[in-house]
Amino acid sequence: MAFKMTYEPDIIPAGEYDVIVYGIPHEDATHGGKGFINITFKITSGPQMNNYINWKVWPKKEPNAQDNAIGGYNFRNIQNLAKAVGIPEGTEFNDLDDILRMTSGKPLKVTVSHNIYNGNTYLNVDRLDPANSLGINDAGLPF
Repeated sequence: MAFKMTYEPDIIPAGEYDVIVYGIPHEDATHGGKGFINITFKITSGPQMNNYINWKVWPKKEPNAQDNAIGGYNFRNIQNLAKAVGIPEGTEFNDLDDILRMTSGKPLKVTVSHNIYNGNTYLNVDRLDPANSLGINDAGLPF
């Protein structure tokens, strides 16, 4: 069977997706050396099942005390992730790695949109919500 090679970017459609935090989120850096937290979500249902959404949490230009406690990264983004995966309010962590490890494998709902910059289309993570808002019963999950 013949096929035709195409080089169109394969970007998932904008919308809401059931996902899990895939692997352990970790600190990474661009080729230019700018640090970020790399969080990968694996889509768990629907026509995009088994595709991935990558979310980068960047350091703030003017971090506050909470941001500085996690290396200058945007604390609000990490707080929203923790809330969406069900980490109880008041949970204490020794460092950023502790909270990132605790999110691994946890289900949530992610809303994404597209952003066009310099002629390229990029995927933006717009919203994180608890998986239960989709009617998922945590009791049946293996983690």
